[in-house]
Amino acid sequence: MIRALRDKNLPPIDFNNLPEKLDAEILNKLVSYYEFNEGYLWDALDGILTDYQAGQVIGKHHDNLDNQKEEKMAALSDEERQRYKDAEEYQKNNPTKFYGNMFEPENLHEYINKYGGPPLGPNYKNDNDENK
Repeated sequence: MIRALRDKNLPPIDFNNLPEKLDAEILNKLVSYYEFNEGYLWDALDGILTDYQAGQVIGKHHDNLDNQKEEKMAALSDEERQRYKDAEEYQKNNPTKFYGNMFEPENLHEYINKYGGPPLGPNYKNDNDENK
C-alpha cells in the first residue's frame, strides 16, 4: 500500500545514471522524495547519492522553505508583519538561557555532603559496599 502511494505521488527517477551535478528537473524530483513523509525512503536514497548530490537536494529543500516563508510574509498585512518582526527581534535580544543544574551536586560524594545521605536513602547498599 505504501509503495502504491509512493509510486502515485513521486515521479520516477533513474538512479543508475545520475550526474554528479544535478539539473533542475532531477533536483526537483529528488526534493519531492526528500519531502515525502516516509523517512525510510530518504534513508535508502542517502546510500545511493553522493554527499555532493545529497547536499544539493537538502540545499534546494531549504531554498524552498525560505521561499515559502517569504510568500507567507508577503501575504501578511503590515500590522501582522510588524508583530512578527517584533517577536523575532525580542527573541534575538532575550534568548531563553539554560545554565544547567546550578549548585546541584555533580557526584555521589557531593550529594552526601550536601544532603547528608545517599540519593536512594540510608538503607541503600551498592555492589561496592563490603557490609551487605
